[in-house]
Amino acid sequence: DADPAKARRARECMRRAVDSCPKNLAWKVFLAGARMECAFGRPEAARSLARLAYREAPEKARSTVYVEMSRVEFHAGEGRTARMVLESARERCGGEWKVHLESVLLEVRLGDADRAERFVSEGLKRHSSTGRLWAQKLSLTRSPSVLALALRSVPKSGEVWCEAARLALDPLSKGFDLDKAERRLLFGVRFTPQYGDCFIEQVRCVVLRAMLSGSVDGLKPRLQGLVDLAPLYGEHWHTEPRNERNLDEPARRAALYASLNKLSEEWARSGPPLPQGWAVDLPPDLVRSCVNAGPNYGGLWFECRDVGGGGTCREALRRAAARCVEGVREA
Repeated sequence: DADPAKARRARECMRRAVDSCPKNLAWKVFLAGARMECAFGRPEAARSLARLAYREAPEKARSTVYVEMSRVEFHAGEGRTARMVLESARERCGGEWKVHLESVLLEVRLGDADRAERFVSEGLKRHSSTGRLWAQKLSLTRSPSVLALALRSVPKSGEVWCEAARLALDPLSKGFDLDKAERRLLFGVRFTPQYGDCFIEQVRCVVLRAMLSGSVDGLKPRLQGLVDLAPLYGEHWHTEPRNERNLDEPARRAALYASLNKLSEEWARSGPPLPQGWAVDLPPDLVRSCVNAGPNYGGLWFECRDVGGGGTCREALRRAAARCVEGVREA
């Protein structure tokens, strides 16, 4: 539950913002207020503010409002209403690729992979050069033929290269190849450095390589040397293989990969705060490279960055690196 005093201060700040901002930008404040009320667990207030945003928004910004209205309904537990909102958005704002992407993401959240595949295919018919849509199609199908099509259509999309790397990171697939995954992630970082998930998946490469080689002792310095990749996995990444020390290699791979996938976002949402006084030596050149890249989006990146209330890139890196080291120490 939100702290009542903080909630009051936040609402007062929103009122001041509405009063002081130019009239043509008030819709953005209303939309931010809708997100705020949704976070405070007040869906009715969030809906009211979203309706105000829709009324004040210019025509070209209506798609953004539709997306936020759908998210409000989803977080209120109204999946059917969220679908109806996006259906209206596709009819009225079908020229905006973000509407199609949100339709896919909503179906993924609701667990309907068939509808998600249908929507991503429809979206690509209208927006065939949008990397995020190709990345979603690749994530849903995990098909080498789709990868080939995506790379021909958007060869410089970091999102597509990241999904291509994930295909090579599955120890249960015939295409499991850490070297190939690392090469693909390097392309992803080069083409789209602001996409934070590429950095997170590079940490997955490090963890998998160390665990599969049995070299756990050497993992701490390697993680410290790669803190610019914004590590995510913390104290629970080793949970599944932890009690099965005698697994053969294929089973160990399967257990490790399952635990990484299952627990990465769960840890980010519920992990304990960084211990007081914890310090990790961050080589200045590595920190600088991450700060210069300045990742600003990506599902896993947001989870990592926002743990403990967010902060600067440097703080996020130290927090993430410390938790990775804690996880190894407890293994």
